[in-house]
Amino acid sequence: MKDLNIVDRLDECRECGFDDLVVAFNGVLWSITETEVPIYQVKAELLHWCYHVDFRVDRHRKEIEVLNQQTADNILAESSEVFGTEV
Repeated sequence: MKDLNIVDRLDECRECGFDDLVVAFNGVLWSITETEVPIYQVKAELLHWCYHVDFRVDRHRKEIEVLNQQTADNILAESSEVFGTEV
């Protein structure tokens, strides 16, 4: 099994405000401690959780990138109007 980087993913969840994914991870761990779960099922749940974290973090980063570009475009447009250099 590949390295899951659970701590890094949990940090990313906290940074992005994905509390639901942190709660989901806690649910996976709780189910392990409370029931007899086969190891393949634990691996599958952890991989599934990692996929969701990666997907949401990537989407969040893309949204931030678009927002930053829109902000830069707006600043450029406003400065062009102020200085009379409209094209």
